[in-house]
Amino acid sequence: MSDFYERLAGFTDAEGNFYIIVSGSCAFRFQINLDKDDIDVLYYIHKTPGFGEVRSYHNFSSFTVTRLKDIAQLLKIFAQYPLQVQNGLIIETFLKLLSFILTLVLLFFFPFFLSRINLYT
Repeated sequence: MSDFYERLAGFTDAEGNFYIIVSGSCAFRFQINLDKDDIDVLYYIHKTPGFGEVRSYHNFSSFTVTRLKDIAQLLKIFAQYPLQVQNGLIIETFLKLLSFILTLVLLFFFPFFLSRINLYT
């Protein structure tokens, strides 16, 4: 399995992206885009850890991870199999943003949920 994780780190260095989409809500994503002819590589990446999805577009294919639980698993993998400097800094920034946003969610929405629960108890 370590061989797979080393290759995953290599693909991420070359073609991977961590990003945050903010439009009314907030979504965290990890994506690797390759030429459409290389879709089998993406299916292998998808099958091995067992999460994410593979899609084929007009001229490229992508492996995308959107569930926070799965992104957290990826971040654990990259902690053991570090990316090179540029993507390593990107992941560090991504983690800081993720932590900040989750803290905001807990601060602003958790009290609301608690108050709703107290109404029914």
